[in-house]
Amino acid sequence: MLARHGIRYPGKKDILNGHAVILEMIRHGVSPLIVKRLESVMESFPLSEAADLAKTGAKEQWDLGHRTGKRYASIFHKNTHLRFISSSSARAVSSEKNFEQGLNEGLGWNTSLTYEQRDDLLRFFDICPRYITQVKKNKTAFGEYNKFRNKMFPHIVERIASRLSVKNLSIDHGEFYTVSKKTVENYFCYNFVKFPPTVKIFGKKMAKRISLCEVHSLSTSPNLCRCSTVLNADVPNCYILL
Repeated sequence: MLARHGIRYPGKKDILNGHAVILEMIRHGVSPLIVKRLESVMESFPLSEAADLAKTGAKEQWDLGHRTGKRYASIFHKNTHLRFISSSSARAVSSEKNFEQGLNEGLGWNTSLTYEQRDDLLRFFDICPRYITQVKKNKTAFGEYNKFRNKMFPHIVERIASRLSVKNLSIDHGEFYTVSKKTVENYFCYNFVKFPPTVKIFGKKMAKRISLCEVHSLSTSPNLCRCSTVLNADVPNCYILL
């Protein structure tokens, strides 16, 4: 049986771009009600859990394992030895564990099993030298895809702008910003200036700007916990004073 990992949270770049969308919407005067709705969605995706298995993904895998155990119980025996293989990614490992738990409950007993991680089998795109050379690093390999994207993406941006009732949006090939200091500056100064001052955030190279951003303490601001991850990971010499 071959199964993909369960539903996962968006990746780090997707989450940062989601917040950049909010900044772009505000800059173009999009209705505060629409902005608030998107903000409420983005609050569900903390950077600390980027690309990890979501709660719904864990339940999905448990249900799949449970249904498998119930339906195929007649072909399993208590002395049957099973072999589980996953990649080393956290979402795949968690998916295997949840599937295993569901399977055992579906069968009514704990199966004998062997578990191993095989990135060479399941993540060949990170390891296989030929794939990396001929596909991943080959600019012509995705030629048709890039032609389609370059042709269609401007129309998508126009449709989004139209739905938001603004003239245009500054989106370049699906990305607002790269994961950079500029992203963090924009992200912090938008998320933090609206809170009363109890905590200061600063960086040696961004002190003039970020030191002006004051926020609630960690216990009262989920944004602080989320953004501290960005600081630690992407901006050297930046600190949070609690």
